[in-house]
Amino acid sequence: MKNIKYVPKEIVDELKKMDLYTYYNLINPSELVYEGNDRYCTKTHDSLKISNGMWNWFSRRCRW
Repeated sequence: MKNIKYVPKEIVDELKKMDLYTYYNLINPSELVYEGNDRYCTKTHDSLKISNGMWNWFSRRCRW
């Protein structure tokens, strides 16, 4: 059986409240690149656009 770590429900619930910009800003702020008009991308994924609590990853056709 694989070694699966348990994450308490309270922590999962708190993480679900966090948007992508806040995550990057807290965990790895040097990864964020300001593009203007409150829009950011990341250094490693320049097609991932983050704006106003939403994101769009153009190269993967993913949107939230």
